[in-house]
Amino acid sequence: MWFQTLKTRHSVRSFSTENSQGLVLGLEYTDRKTEIHALKKETPPLLLEEGVSTVFATHENGGMSLLGISHSGKGKSCIEIRAWDVMSSLGFTAKEILVQDLQRNTINDGKFKAIISLPESLGTHLFLKMAVLNNFVSLAVSSGLIILWRCRKVENQAISLELVSMMTSATNIHDVALVFDENSTEKGPPLLVVGESGGIRLYSVTQHTDVTSEDSDMKFSSTHIPFPSSDVGNTVQEIQSVLPYSCVLSDSSGRLWYLHPLNLQEILLPSSQGGHGVFAVQMKEGQAEGWLATVDQGQTVNLYKMSDVIKKTDAGVITQPWHVVLSQHCISTISFIEDNVLAGGSNSLKSMSLWVGVDRIGSTKLESGYT
Repeated sequence: MWFQTLKTRHSVRSFSTENSQGLVLGLEYTDRKTEIHALKKETPPLLLEEGVSTVFATHENGGMSLLGISHSGKGKSCIEIRAWDVMSSLGFTAKEILVQDLQRNTINDGKFKAIISLPESLGTHLFLKMAVLNNFVSLAVSSGLIILWRCRKVENQAISLELVSMMTSATNIHDVALVFDENSTEKGPPLLVVGESGGIRLYSVTQHTDVTSEDSDMKFSSTHIPFPSSDVGNTVQEIQSVLPYSCVLSDSSGRLWYLHPLNLQEILLPSSQGGHGVFAVQMKEGQAEGWLATVDQGQTVNLYKMSDVIKKTDAGVITQPWHVVLSQHCISTISFIEDNVLAGGSNSLKSMSLWVGVDRIGSTKLESGYT
């Protein structure tokens, strides 16, 4: 494994890699502006305005789109949605977008954007969290609204977001993720994992109508899965998918948890009394051979085999790292931007760190490195 540093326009606040398949990377800077980079071809980056949340959605008929959602200046409770083709030979290309709003009206404002009105009861200070799984996209509004769309590329190459369902929550939403039910087809709607105070809430379909029909109306029911009584005062901070059927989440004390619906278990690490709030999961579809990376004391990166983590968590024993990297600088965010590349960012530096060759770490514990 070798190390490289790349200069960036600003300090990196977070990475956007979910569902990107190692083809594209989003960098959100500390000024809340975002850059989208192509990783496999020479293309100028796409610079987005402050406060735009991004996800990468794949299409059943091929291709991938970038979706950007932000607050709109047209109204107190309005959001603006835009779309770009990330696979075009011309670079990041703006696409016409059609969005079904909460009343199932198809909205299109000015061809390349759609402005959706939300209930005024949600207020004006809306914190938006997005998740994606294949061509399903969810938007969670912190004050208690969750929208699930299905993203399609229609005949004229426009991007269409078709409303699957909307749900409301009585508590504030801190993060959201999508996972499939192992016992159902992946063509149907996924389960929604919603991070709350005291645990997670799982939304699953109870009335299964045809999601491809124009008047589809999915009915969801919710199940609350609390933290153990000793941790019930903690709040979910971040959720990342491991497999299409499971995810890892962190809580406000810095502990990590493995969710394989409907089972929530604490991941026991050598320093399990917190301190793992900065973490990254390498998702490999159809297998558990990816990696879990955690940052300890801001400068120590521990790498765990995900298959080990799942096995040891089921057994209730501590998982040992396979590799340790010591960084010269404080790391505030990390992500696997490709199968073999781990990236780290710092709030204090205008650069990003790359550790390349993760899959070549070896087959025996414990290796260490210094960068």
